[in-house]
Amino acid sequence: MRDLFVIGLLGITILVTFRYPFVGILGWTWISFLNPHRLSFGIAFDLPIAMAMGATAIFAYIFSKEPKKLPPYPLFWIVVALLFWIQITTLFAYDIEWSKEKWETSSKVLIMALLTTVMLTTRERVHALIWLVVITLGYFGAKGGVFTILTGGDNHVWGPLGTFIGSNNHLALALIATIPLMYYLVTTTPYRWLKIGMGCAICCTFFSIIGSQSRGALVGVAAMAAFFVWRTRYKGPAIVASLILLAAGAFFVPDSWIERMDTISEYDADESALGRLEVWSFAVKLALDNPITGGGFHVSSIRDLYLSYIPDAYEGKSFHSIWFEMLGAHGFVGLAIFIIMLYLCWSNCGSIRRRTRENPDLHWAYDLASMLQVSLIGYMASGTFLNLAFFDLLYACIAIIVGMRVVVDRELSGQTFAAGTDSRSRRRRGVRSRPLPGLADTTATRTQRPL
Repeated sequence: MRDLFVIGLLGITILVTFRYPFVGILGWTWISFLNPHRLSFGIAFDLPIAMAMGATAIFAYIFSKEPKKLPPYPLFWIVVALLFWIQITTLFAYDIEWSKEKWETSSKVLIMALLTTVMLTTRERVHALIWLVVITLGYFGAKGGVFTILTGGDNHVWGPLGTFIGSNNHLALALIATIPLMYYLVTTTPYRWLKIGMGCAICCTFFSIIGSQSRGALVGVAAMAAFFVWRTRYKGPAIVASLILLAAGAFFVPDSWIERMDTISEYDADESALGRLEVWSFAVKLALDNPITGGGFHVSSIRDLYLSYIPDAYEGKSFHSIWFEMLGAHGFVGLAIFIIMLYLCWSNCGSIRRRTRENPDLHWAYDLASMLQVSLIGYMASGTFLNLAFFDLLYACIAIIVGMRVVVDRELSGQTFAAGTDSRSRRRRGVRSRPLPGLADTTATRTQRPL
């Protein structure tokens, strides 16, 4: 029954996409994050539905009347540079066949992220994408949170098999980056029942992160919570809510969870932590020998090459870090592109916050830019210990940032043009220039910050 539902829904989405290409972007996001075919157990399980949806979205966009103008922002073009660079590093990889699977997946993620960015031209589309991300990943957060509460945290929370968020660590990182977007929707929706429902979803997602028993997630949650309290205007209630959640979380976690988190401070006695230091050392040594292109995707899993750099190891390991993943697989050039990309994400959000702080019509952009910065903090903190440099959610957030800037620039330029035109026309008529109705209130007094 699930298979028929997934296949039927996919068919309807594809048909609608030919008429409305942006629906294809939403369909791709739904498939990438929720992986509905992986929740079935029949013929739909192994169907390439993501490829079908992505190809349809690209085809529909090319032959549609959608604007074909590319965003003129460095953040968009740095993603293009990253897409180009992984093609180069794969050509010079130690084992092209070994790298091929991850190269295909990562290229698809970047291509669809670029297409999404181009099509996010209105506030409504930006919000539609945010809602879809929150609903799809929030499903796993709510489900995992209820499971953790009912079982007392005795078992790990996992994502769907064979997906980006299949492991407990990767699912936890995705949920950490999603919570700020959930909070943004709480602050913007006018419906009380949605606010209550989203608040419950945030609590459940927090318990799901605890239930993952991921040490990297613990670091990410701590960093995200601290930055969130600093960013929000309601610092008192935020601190109280955080303490209540921490106290409730501590009540549900078993002794095994506490013992596992204690190993963070005892890395020299923990085999997993020592393994991370070992593979990070491999990444540095490999990059020094191959500073431009690195070793290609999955290079740390090539046993003979790994043992040539780490003779005492038994076998190769995953990089367990977004930074060392980029360094080892794509060289210093790849790492530099990745760091610049994250910096541009941060600086674009900061620029949007500064430009919209005093504009009541763009408070939504101020709030969203603030929460995206919180998501970035959570991603970078947890990603320091996880192998997710090409995670779908990161590039969805990049698309949202660029789309938000497109909308903000258009709105601000429209307001400036209207004010300037009014002033010039008044001068031509010999009338003393006066501010537009309502404009004096937004410039003479400081608008209360929305967060």
